[in-house]
Amino acid sequence: LMVELCPPQPLATDGHVLLCCQSCFCAAIQQLAGLCSQPSSVSTKWGGTLKINCTEGNPNKHFAWYQQKIPGSAPVTVIYLVNSRPSGIPSQFSSSASGSSNTLTITGVQAEDEAQQL
Repeated sequence: LMVELCPPQPLATDGHVLLCCQSCFCAAIQQLAGLCSQPSSVSTKWGGTLKINCTEGNPNKHFAWYQQKIPGSAPVTVIYLVNSRPSGIPSQFSSSASGSSNTLTITGVQAEDEAQQL
């Protein structure tokens, strides 16, 4: 699932973080594509919680989520094997699975969370 927190310019005035679904594709580890099932954008206030859902056709796949802060840079793994976090990734990132759906949850959203979530 590729989503991007929108640029900070419109956010500074009202204290909201927007989550913009760019191409709305996700890939399970075995490269099968899914689709995001939320609207093309959602928002939360600073410190709020964002949930990003991805549905994949095969319920037996393991999901991974990645964050890309700078376009063109290497993405950083934030979740692997459904809900494991690599060292250094804060607990504000979590994931849950149900059948063929996986939801990435980001709690306590801050400005530094602005990035593409893949």
